[in-house]
Amino acid sequence: MRPQKRNADYFPHEANASHNRKIIYLQNRFGLIGYALYFKFIESLAQTDNQQIKWDEIAVEIYSHDFGTDPETLSRFLEEALKVKALQQENGYIFSPGLNERLQPLFEYRERRRTAYEKKYKSEFLNVETSVSDDDKQSKPEFQPGSTVETIVSTVRNPGFDRSRVEESRVEKNKNMCENLPAPKTPITKLNGYSEGFQELWKVWLKRDEKPKASEAYKDFLKKGFTHETLLNACQGNSRYIRETKQETHFQKTLERFLKKEDIQDWANPEFVNQQIKVYSTRFSSSAPNVKGNFI
Repeated sequence: MRPQKRNADYFPHEANASHNRKIIYLQNRFGLIGYALYFKFIESLAQTDNQQIKWDEIAVEIYSHDFGTDPETLSRFLEEALKVKALQQENGYIFSPGLNERLQPLFEYRERRRTAYEKKYKSEFLNVETSVSDDDKQSKPEFQPGSTVETIVSTVRNPGFDRSRVEESRVEKNKNMCENLPAPKTPITKLNGYSEGFQELWKVWLKRDEKPKASEAYKDFLKKGFTHETLLNACQGNSRYIRETKQETHFQKTLERFLKKEDIQDWANPEFVNQQIKVYSTRFSSSAPNVKGNFI
C-alpha cells in the first residue's frame, strides 16, 4: 500500500475571516500585507506534510521570496503572529492549530477509506482460495482438451456437483465479514446523557449542531478548572454578539469549537462583547457588503 497522504489541496476559508481579532491586529500592524502573509502561511502549511514548516534562516529566505516580500518584513510579521498566537512555534517548527483542526476530518476520512480498501483487498484477493472447500473443488466440472459437447453437458448435469454447498460457503464468508464490522455507536438522545449545566448552555447557544461533541467539550472545560458560570456568560455574550450584529445563525461557531478557543473568558466579559459589537458596526455599515462569520 502506498503511504497515506498527509497534506491537503484545499482548506475551508470562512467568509468573515478578516473580522477575527488576531487578523485585525496583524492587518493593523502591517496593512493588507499582514492579511496576505497570514494566508500565505496557511496555504503553505496545508501543502506540507503534517502541516508544519521547519523555521530557520534558510526558510526565511525561501518563503520571503515565495511570499513576495523581504526577509526583514517576514521575520517581523512572524514575530507578531506568534505574539497573538495566530501561528505557533514548537521545537523549531511553525504550525497553525486552527488549520490542523479543520483538516482533521479530512485525514480521518482518508484513513477510513484506506482501512476499508485494505479489508476488501485481503478478503477478495488474499483469502479467495480458502473460501471454497476441497470437496467443492473436486465436484466442479473440468473441461479437458478434446471434450465433446455431450461430455460437457453430462458433467454439468452430474448430480454429484452440489451448488448449494458453494452458496453456503459464500453466505458464511459474508456473515464473517459483517461480524467483523464495528458496532454502530448508540446515539445519545435529547432526554438522556446530558447534564443540567450543559442543557443550560445549549438553550442560550444559537447554532444547534453536533450536540454530543459539544457536551464532551463542556466536560473537558470543567476539568480544566473553569466554572460553569464563566462558560454560561461566555455563551450568552457570543450569542448576544451574533444577534445584535444581525448575523445569520449559521455563521456562529458550533459550541464544541467555541469551547476550544482561548478567549472564553473574554466573551464572558460584557465590556469585551460591547467592544466587539462596536468594532463590527464601525467596520461594516448598512451600505457595506454583507460579510459575516469567523475563521480562527
